Amino acid sequence: MHQDGFSTGWPELTERLFFTQVEGFWFIDYFGEGEAYLAELFQLLARPELAETLRWLSLRSPDVGANGTREWDFTPLLEAKAQFPCLQSLQIARMPPENHNHSIVGKGYEESGQLGSLLDRMPALIELWTPSAPDATFCERVGHPLRLLHLDCGYDHQDFIAHLAQSRCFPQLKHVEFSDYAQFYMQDWQASCVPFEHYELLLSSETLPAFSRFFLRSAHLSEAQITHLKTQRAGLHFTYQNPRII
Repeated sequence: MHQDGFSTGWPELTERLFFTQVEGFWFIDYFGEGEAYLAELFQLLARPELAETLRWLSLRSPDVGANGTREWDFTPLLEAKAQFPCLQSLQIARMPPENHNHSIVGKGYEESGQLGSLLDRMPALIELWTPSAPDATFCERVGHPLRLLHLDCGYDHQDFIAHLAQSRCFPQLKHVEFSDYAQFYMQDWQASCVPFEHYELLLSSETLPAFSRFFLRSAHLSEAQITHLKTQRAGLHFTYQNPRII
């Protein structure tokens, strides 16, 4: 379901919606770039008969955007106050650094707590993919069954790694994949990267008992710092990838 099944058959279609129902649950995959179509989709998703039985949601777009940015603004969906009690997987497309444009969650380049607000409405979510790092509200909850977290820094890491390291609300979180600030063409891009000390906090955290796999990409770290991080957590499967030297 991750593949764009329409790309070869109907390349002229820029807005595509795939949906299927299995055992009473809906699985939906949207591919497009139009704000009007996305707004219409959010209206559809907010309808109780769909929201209450939605199991899997994927949101993807082509490599296009205004001034190099493709924003996924969930404001209309959040304002609808819909609840998604059965949703287990939310996948908001992440784009590799080599793309011409970059996806983010939010409006006006600001995430503004949208991911935390979405998580409030998704109490059964197991897997989350997001092109932006959430703010502190994402980790401010009693408890949540999230197990798999795949995220990019976006334009602002919002100290998310440090917040996650100190959170007590994700006892089942096992796998974290994180891509640090990767706007290598920007002057002084390193200043926007996550500090080494935040990664150190995460890998020595005692509040994430199930955390056993960490994939890190594009971090501004030295070889010595990477080596040190690999010794921070017993039994952790730690992989680091630097796309600038591949």
